[in-house]
Amino acid sequence: MEKDITMAHALVLKNRLESLGAQVVLAVSPQQDNSSKVEMTDRVALAKEQRADFYVSLHCNSIDANANGLKPSGTEIYYYENNSKLLADSILEKISAYNERDARSVIYGNFYVTRNTLCPSMLIEMGFISNPIEYDQLCTPDSMYQTANAIADALIEYLQSI
Repeated sequence: MEKDITMAHALVLKNRLESLGAQVVLAVSPQQDNSSKVEMTDRVALAKEQRADFYVSLHCNSIDANANGLKPSGTEIYYYENNSKLLADSILEKISAYNERDARSVIYGNFYVTRNTLCPSMLIEMGFISNPIEYDQLCTPDSMYQTANAIADALIEYLQSI
């Protein structure tokens, strides 16, 4: 299930960033049950309230398995503001290299969470859970650690460049 995969990745990323001295705030708690959902407006409000330096929204992509037999794979990253594009490019490059996963593209996306935060923000579609091979990869601890390292390394490089 997407929420379980993304939460597992988020917790590994949180631990990695905290080990580097970052303060990390999760918009969704690992203790939340399936019936509760954090609204997009609340996520953005939390980022603003916490004066976030970055906003990273982790997701898994999917496509109907009956869609002409397609089995797309790879990572896509959506951004809204130009100040997020450079960081998104770096994250995509590193996720692809660290996980040997296809780098699909960095795409301008008019999503509420990327449009309304006050900091560099991106929505990362880590891979396709509708692709059995990629699903299996996304569920492995190694993939989670490599994705966390890729995002952390890109964030560090970005901070050093500004």
